[in-house]
Amino acid sequence: MRRYDRWHGLGLMTSCKIVASLWLIMICLVAAEDVTTPLYADSSEETSPEFLSPEPILSSDSAFKNGDQPVNTMYLAGTPGILHCEIDMELEDNVAWVYKNPKSAYPSLLTFGKFSVSNDRRISLSFQDPWNFRLMISYIKRRDQGLYECQVSTTEAPSTPKKVMQVFLKVLDPEVIIKDKNSQMVSECEYKAGSNVEFTCVASHLDLSDENITWWKEGLLVQEGVRYKSESGSRTIESTLVLHHAQPLDSGNYTCSVDNLASASVFVNILNTPEVIIKDQRNRVVTERYYMVGSAVELTCLASQVETPRENITWWRGEVPILEGVSYISNVEHGSIESTLMLHNAQRHHSGNYTCRLNNLTSASVPVHVLSDLQRVYYYVSRPSIISTHTP
Repeated sequence: MRRYDRWHGLGLMTSCKIVASLWLIMICLVAAEDVTTPLYADSSEETSPEFLSPEPILSSDSAFKNGDQPVNTMYLAGTPGILHCEIDMELEDNVAWVYKNPKSAYPSLLTFGKFSVSNDRRISLSFQDPWNFRLMISYIKRRDQGLYECQVSTTEAPSTPKKVMQVFLKVLDPEVIIKDKNSQMVSECEYKAGSNVEFTCVASHLDLSDENITWWKEGLLVQEGVRYKSESGSRTIESTLVLHHAQPLDSGNYTCSVDNLASASVFVNILNTPEVIIKDQRNRVVTERYYMVGSAVELTCLASQVETPRENITWWRGEVPILEGVSYISNVEHGSIESTLMLHNAQRHHSGNYTCRLNNLTSASVPVHVLSDLQRVYYYVSRPSIISTHTP
């Protein structure tokens, strides 16, 4: 009996060693697959969004606390995620998480026992007593979507197939942008008072049929001037916000939100339309000026109700900017900017339409006529009061 017990004990030990060796070889093979094969499918290819069937995978007794039923779970991209695997037995070294890579014939091993074996640092095993082997993904990305399996093997019965619980992870990752009426992405813009302001919020990569866009201004829901556009079966929806005859009170931060999943914002500044006038050297507002050849032309552009120091005056003759003979006086604190244009010894070719522009907000113009001697005599006789004789 003692000899039989000894040989029987040796047989059991040998059998256990063989099983352990086979299990170790399987781990090495799967781990090698994890290193040589990308963990995920290309991010350009989306995993099927179909959820798993609720039918159980195995008909045998379950090793899992909540049964073998497949689990569907959803997370928002950019947030941490947890996949649970609670088992009913003490099999600490025989629990593994794998990812069913659709581009490989073999699954990618993520964790084994209480250790992470994935080459992705975002993935780890967080064990929770009594026997919850939780797969942690610290920062979920769209490419993480797919099928995961928690596998349990028993060394006592090596011929028994692994117990498997499947978890399908669905990643919600809508992209939201705001465009202006020229289809340019915007985050900050300025308009002059009275303008019609129009923004379009575009939300793409949507997965739920009941997702909707809402507009907010400084935390308050905007309901007027909003219209929606969506196409059946499309994963993109649009919403347009229009501010008719916008006024400074309409300034603020506008946000379009897709439920509580994602949002985009634009800061809108509605400026009071500054008043711009042109004065002559005698401080008189002018709409047309006549000068004799050789005279000095002096015109001052005064812009009032100026709100930001970025506003600036430029002078133009026709559509040509004037760079010489221009001086500036800025007093934004008091809401005004001045710019003086000086032309010494004016000649006939200096005649034309002179315009001072305050950025793209507003402008004022004055036609300037530089007269020859013959023209001067005619205008002096017929209209003597219009001719300036100011000389340098």
